[in-house]
Amino acid sequence: MRKPLLDWTRSFSTQLMVYAVVLLMVMLLLAALISLLAARPSAEQMARSFSVIGAVAEQHLSLQPRGERWLPQDLTDAGVFAVLPVGSRQSQTWLPFANALREALTARLQRPVQLVVLPEGETAIWLPSSSPEQLPFGIRFEPARGPVARSGVWVIVATIALIMAAAWILARWLSRPLRQLSRALPGLAAGAPLPPLGPSTPAEIRSLAEALKEAMDRLRDQSLAREQTLAGISHDLRTPLMRMNLAAQMLPEGKYAAQIQSNVAEMDQLIGSALELARAGRDEAAERVDLSILVQRLTADDHGAWQLLIDPTLRVFCPPIALRRSLQNLITNATRHGQPPYSVRSQIDPGELLLIVADSGSGFGELGESAARQAFRQGQSAGGGTGLGLAIVDRLAASFDSVLRFEQVDGEFRAILAIPLGRVEGALQATSPTD
Repeated sequence: MRKPLLDWTRSFSTQLMVYAVVLLMVMLLLAALISLLAARPSAEQMARSFSVIGAVAEQHLSLQPRGERWLPQDLTDAGVFAVLPVGSRQSQTWLPFANALREALTARLQRPVQLVVLPEGETAIWLPSSSPEQLPFGIRFEPARGPVARSGVWVIVATIALIMAAAWILARWLSRPLRQLSRALPGLAAGAPLPPLGPSTPAEIRSLAEALKEAMDRLRDQSLAREQTLAGISHDLRTPLMRMNLAAQMLPEGKYAAQIQSNVAEMDQLIGSALELARAGRDEAAERVDLSILVQRLTADDHGAWQLLIDPTLRVFCPPIALRRSLQNLITNATRHGQPPYSVRSQIDPGELLLIVADSGSGFGELGESAARQAFRQGQSAGGGTGLGLAIVDRLAASFDSVLRFEQVDGEFRAILAIPLGRVEGALQATSPTD
């Protein structure tokens, strides 16, 4: 199971963009409402002008001999036409201005008024004849307001684009310090100074960074104090243990002397493991480690039982002791609690190198993975050990940005150490078994 990627739908930039879109939609709704409220007054004003033009056109047409229908240039320029072009159709527009204009002209001229769509797609007003005395004619009203309307549409589109672009830039600018702080958190945990966030960083983010730095310093100090306490306790305990061991060696040979020596050795191992858990991954410089050579050394005592599938060109940039101890614990766990055949192999997954220590055992059994990761927890079938192996591996792996995972697939139990590819050099494919 790979580490999930950041859910972009919950990122700061995305949420700010969503808020900007919602705000923009509200603004557009308000603009539409204002336009709807302003449609009737605007239509009334235009209707007054058109009623005058219509009266002049009607008077001019009534004075012409029957059969002649022509208009002077000034009326044509005003948008009046005497004959409805072929191909025109009645309009079913929902625009509030056009409907308000039709209703206002009907009231003023006291005759039917229709909205028609001319062959070129333009909406116009057509006044049909409702009596022998009335002559039909039409008035184009879109040329009077078309350029303004079209430019208004483009202004709205450009405004929306500018608002969205500005919101995106603002979101990226505001979230940049958060991204810097997120990338710097592993370094803060290791004692690195707070990265420069820039003078334009919001005060809230700066306060958050300082609080995180203070908390990291406090946790690191507590960990150091705990380590020093354990070191002191270890020194104090190992001195009497040494005396007990020497005294046991002076006793006559027998089962009681052997039991005392065995118990002393077990207590010494427990103290050593506790110290290793406390110090896991602290203050060790990273180096390039040859994986193939390291695994061969760790399995050298029982080389015949292990199948090694490690690319000989792989190098990992990490603390060498931490990596060696992690793999050693996993190999020891496999031989102590698992069943042969055993194998160690490398595998490339997207974004990470997998080091897989596998055996044919049943895994954690009744203990379960969560409990097995805890310190001093062992199952009833555990064959020795202190119960700190996996807890130590978890801490050591974290020191070089890696994760310990487990799988049970087709009767094979796998302990997987997932290392980021940023720390890996060499060919990105596993090879055939090492001789």
